[in-house]
Amino acid sequence: MSRRGFISLIEAVRSLLVVLSASLSGCLCCSQHLLEGLGQGFIGVIGGCGLGAIRVRRGCSQAAETAVTAHYYHTNSLPAGLWYDRGMIKVLLNPDYLPAVVSEVRAAEKSIWVAMFEWSWYPGQHTGTVQDLNRELAIRGRDGLDIRVMLHNEAIGRHLHRINRKTASHLKQNKVEVKWGNSGKPLHAKVWIFDQARVIFGSHNISVRSTRTNIEVSALCDVREVAEGLAGWFEELWGKGI
Repeated sequence: MSRRGFISLIEAVRSLLVVLSASLSGCLCCSQHLLEGLGQGFIGVIGGCGLGAIRVRRGCSQAAETAVTAHYYHTNSLPAGLWYDRGMIKVLLNPDYLPAVVSEVRAAEKSIWVAMFEWSWYPGQHTGTVQDLNRELAIRGRDGLDIRVMLHNEAIGRHLHRINRKTASHLKQNKVEVKWGNSGKPLHAKVWIFDQARVIFGSHNISVRSTRTNIEVSALCDVREVAEGLAGWFEELWGKGI
């Protein structure tokens, strides 16, 4: 990953954590802090109480961050997205994750690269479930997109080994290239890279438990430097895979 891409990734994650930490906390009056932030760091604000999105200058001041934090203490709601001058980052909680990934899979024009710890395949599972994503990816694989999936290589005999091997078999049947992590360490990443321009990363595996039962959080980011940085990371990983 390039230094520029790494710095952009850190900036995006830092802002995501600011929004999350604020939204998951108690209530504070935000009026004064919001005005202060508008004067010192914001390009503009969309919405009022119940604010859906904030547009922020890159390198915004501490006062601007305080305003974001105070606002979400007050509204106790997650934003629809946080827009920078170079792109957007959107929080994806459990109800949002699968629809967001499916949408990006459908929209991809050239490539879909994935690094995943656990990926379950559910033949016959009805619409509105994890299998929606599996079906869409199979369609895009048959369309001829450059789809590469790197899976965690669990020890033979373990339950996760059987889960990932089953999914790998289905993916390969649909012209998706699959490799196994071979770095000597567990591949615990959960990353989607679309056209080297947009990424979804976070804690969600592709499983019913991860998307419905567990408390997980991920993010959609279309800052190109972040996407290109993660694409470089993935290519290095791919080169070592088996």
